Amino acid sequence: MDRRQFFITSATVAAGVIPNNNLKADNARKESKEFVGVLVDTTRCIGCRSCEVACSAAWGNFVPDIETDNALERIRDT
Repeated sequence: MDRRQFFITSATVAAGVIPNNNLKADNARKESKEFVGVLVDTTRCIGCRSCEVACSAAWGNFVPDIETDNALERIRDT
């Protein structure tokens, strides 16, 4: 067996032995019923935060109290 044949055989064996994580990701995508994306035009944003309330309510998450939390007045770390 020459060097070239050794590398070809080694690569073939390694490809068969190493688990393929892409197969798992494919199955996860098939189980998902729906993919939802949100398109936001930030040039039309007036800072009312109603999009946050609507999104939180639609997904059953915590709905922020935008009237009293003063989120836009506070300096926040990123």
